[in-house]
Amino acid sequence: EPNHDNIMKALEWLVDGVQSGDALFLHFSGHGVQVVDEDGDEPSGYDQAMVPLDYKTKGPIVDDNIFLTVVKPLPEGNTLNTKPQTPNPNP
Repeated sequence: EPNHDNIMKALEWLVDGVQSGDALFLHFSGHGVQVVDEDGDEPSGYDQAMVPLDYKTKGPIVDDNIFLTVVKPLPEGNTLNTKPQTPNPNP
């Protein structure tokens, strides 16, 4: 079930045990939205976000959280390829 907790667990699983030189691939096919950037790190004023099944109670998964979960923990020398497929009405 693509709810908030399961998506976050899958993102954590992706980087669990990764070592320098590993290549990772992240594919997300689902809904995406733009939400107001609350920490001021986006020039546009908006964060990109995944919309989990339970977004009404858990909220969207913003790109800042994805970065902290997937990108920041990677050791130097990794390759991360992503392929998000999200119909976003706000290009």
